[in-house]
Amino acid sequence: MALNILIIEPDNEWRDKVCSYLAGSSYATDCAFTGKMAQLKIYKTKFFAVIIDWETKDHSVIEVLKYINVNSPSSKVILTIKTPKVFDEIGIEKEMLTKIGVTDIITKPFTQDQLMRSIEGELQFSMWKNASKKKRDYSEEGTSIRARDDEFTRVKITEFLSGNKSVFDLFVRVSPNHYIKLLHAGDSFEPETIKKYRSEKNVEYLYFRTQDRGLYVRYMNKLLEKVMSMKSVSTTQKVSLIKNMTEKYVEEIYTNGIQPHLIEDGKDICKHIDSLIHEDPKLSNVIKQLQDFDPNAYSHAFLVVFFSSLICNKLSWATRGTLEKVTMGAMLHDIGKLKLSKTLSLLDTKDMSEEQLKEYKQHPQLGVDMLADMPSVKEPIKQIVFQHHETADGGGFPRGITGIKIYPLAQIVGLVDLCAVIMKRKKVKPVEAFTEMMRDEKNLQRFDQNLFVAFAQIFTTLEMPKGDKV
Repeated sequence: MALNILIIEPDNEWRDKVCSYLAGSSYATDCAFTGKMAQLKIYKTKFFAVIIDWETKDHSVIEVLKYINVNSPSSKVILTIKTPKVFDEIGIEKEMLTKIGVTDIITKPFTQDQLMRSIEGELQFSMWKNASKKKRDYSEEGTSIRARDDEFTRVKITEFLSGNKSVFDLFVRVSPNHYIKLLHAGDSFEPETIKKYRSEKNVEYLYFRTQDRGLYVRYMNKLLEKVMSMKSVSTTQKVSLIKNMTEKYVEEIYTNGIQPHLIEDGKDICKHIDSLIHEDPKLSNVIKQLQDFDPNAYSHAFLVVFFSSLICNKLSWATRGTLEKVTMGAMLHDIGKLKLSKTLSLLDTKDMSEEQLKEYKQHPQLGVDMLADMPSVKEPIKQIVFQHHETADGGGFPRGITGIKIYPLAQIVGLVDLCAVIMKRKKVKPVEAFTEMMRDEKNLQRFDQNLFVAFAQIFTTLEMPKGDKV
């Protein structure tokens, strides 16, 4: 689904011009002539961005901005003006406009490039613009670059689908802090190029600049909109793409903090997972392959997201709306760990001192505090973040509540979180971690028995190769 942009422009000529600027882009446009009409559209539809002219009447610009700030706080708001002097004439400060949600101000007449730069941001605009350039000649070796390893993010080469364009430069790592540019922004992932580097040069990963990670998440979201309906792409490959994108999404949050636009990206990821689960409830043998993951917080988040969604799908009372809440809550469940001391992130809870464990147990509350000022994150998601470590026997935290007092969706995420921890500790496959968890009678008292049944059904409905037993 394309991202929506609302154009609020009383001048017919300029309204048509802005629409023509966005024609052929990845955005879907809608128009409003008055502020009142705009508020009605914002009430009914989620907009990625709103372009509003200062001369808007019948509910002024300020009234519409305040409405957006309350009802659609994650939307980018671009204010168009005839002259910067307009602010001096009425005695209004630009800082005040920023406080009520304006993200950029552009002066008429503006060009298509200026508008796209305002919508995308400087970096993303340049990346998407470069993607339209014609293909370069790669008969010669790429450019050699010396840079720190932490300036790059890796992605398995198998995650790139042939024929799709890259929206940023891609590199091959030849040694520590040494990279070779393989693809430029705008070039396609040609089958022969991928085959050459995989087979002849044994390249397992491609790398892009870490500063482009947010762009990568959005790029993958757009790619998956097309891929999810393609029968030529296997379920295994779809899961792999979602896994990689989810990990990079969580990594972006952990690195740069949670931002409104990342919440919207997360909702799109939830929709892809929902689509995948309902397309193929058995998911073939994909789950058996999930032991191939990096033991870090980002891979842990994907495992919790993926299995929480599968369990939810097995519960008779769960709706698709429930599934989206579980998926989003699972992605954000450990967000509070960002506020903990860095040393804790390197420790297993079983290796923590009493003082460290006390600090660690604060992360659910810290997570809710971080989400408090984000109206787009609904209360069910916040409760998952807050209660995912509560257990039915009262031995959980932060409040030690029991039984039916625990939010059911938080119990789902908590159960899978424990399973993912066992996978990491024991270095075992999901089904083995689940079996290990079931052997501990204390765990059977900590969670709703129906959740264990639903979890078991995930494995018992798999199409297993001969000789494998669950």
